[in-house]
Amino acid sequence: MEAKRAPVVRPCAAGAAALPRASIAAEIVAALDAAVARFEAGGFASYGDDVVRLDWLRGRRVSVAGTRGVAAGVDDEGRLLVQRDDGEVVAAATGEVALA
Repeated sequence: MEAKRAPVVRPCAAGAAALPRASIAAEIVAALDAAVARFEAGGFASYGDDVVRLDWLRGRRVSVAGTRGVAAGVDDEGRLLVQRDDGEVVAAATGEVALA
């Protein structure tokens, strides 16, 4: 027996105007180009304010690379900072992050 699939609703069929795919793609490419230029000019640190504003992990208990503690932001190289229960802050560059 074949599983039922939800119907595909295309924006045009739902009454929306046709999406200009080429212009959307051009805007995405331009935004990526600007982001790469920003990174090349200032490294990860140039995203500092954005990262702080969007940091969902900050203040949550995490486990990463064998370290457990509270996420304390990221450093200028993009490494996750974890404050262990003993107060030491360690930087994790790689590893799977799990909520603890």
